[in-house]
Amino acid sequence: DIWGRRSTLLLGLMCNAIVGVLSVGARNATDLCILRFILGVGLGMVIAGVVTLCAEVSPPSKRGRFMTLVASCYTLGFLYTAFWALIIFRGSGSGNWRLFMFINALPTIVAASLVMMFVPESPRFFLCRGKTKEAVHVSNVIATRMGYVDKLLTEEELTQYLSQSKRIGDASYCAKDAIKSHETVETSDAVVEENLLREVWLSLVGIKQLFANGMFRSTIPLQMSYFSLTLMTGVMQWWTKVFQMLDLQTDAYVLSFYHTLAQIPGMMLAAGLIDSVGRRRLGE
Repeated sequence: DIWGRRSTLLLGLMCNAIVGVLSVGARNATDLCILRFILGVGLGMVIAGVVTLCAEVSPPSKRGRFMTLVASCYTLGFLYTAFWALIIFRGSGSGNWRLFMFINALPTIVAASLVMMFVPESPRFFLCRGKTKEAVHVSNVIATRMGYVDKLLTEEELTQYLSQSKRIGDASYCAKDAIKSHETVETSDAVVEENLLREVWLSLVGIKQLFANGMFRSTIPLQMSYFSLTLMTGVMQWWTKVFQMLDLQTDAYVLSFYHTLAQIPGMMLAAGLIDSVGRRRLGE
């Protein structure tokens, strides 16, 4: 909410790309643990950036489908990893683990390049920062890509909306100034840095709104839903151990590949139904 969705996403992707390449040269398990810790920081940035950007630039009528399709690429990433594990480890043993690490870093490098070239910042982020000119420009870029070229948004229309919607940017001093003055507020780096810590604090304090006034009844079940999803995905890493305990002869690499592949039809089905059936009903 302070640096921007695109900037956060790019920083996370570049962090993961660098860590992925550095992992190739890891000397021992300690080096790998340190690098994986840094990777976790980058992963958090990527998740936050992707989810927020997708939600804010998707058309409302198709938002569920767009977000589901983006989320399904997480499964495709598992499939990519499982495929290369099957190719590298099954045929030549564990001697090529460095090659495996490098190959898995390549998609992150590609993703960072694509985001840098084609993905704009969220118009809502600019709006909440009081940068109406940038918000209008990005909104029109997205609209043009979608084929809406007849009537583009103007800064005057957005300024009028700002003056009527007082709740825009409640935690942003820049946006408040923009609403009061009805014009874009240009802030220097010094002012941004001065307000940075205060806005970080306000953002952290603002999290409590997710649980206030009865909101916890929705927030906690959604959090538990995501938690349980992670548990189900995590079980996949231990299938080999489960089958060993059952005295079943299985190929761990083939099993991992097909187990991941089996998830894709369900993801595609969910993407097709979520905007027509509904989010809650489909989740049930």
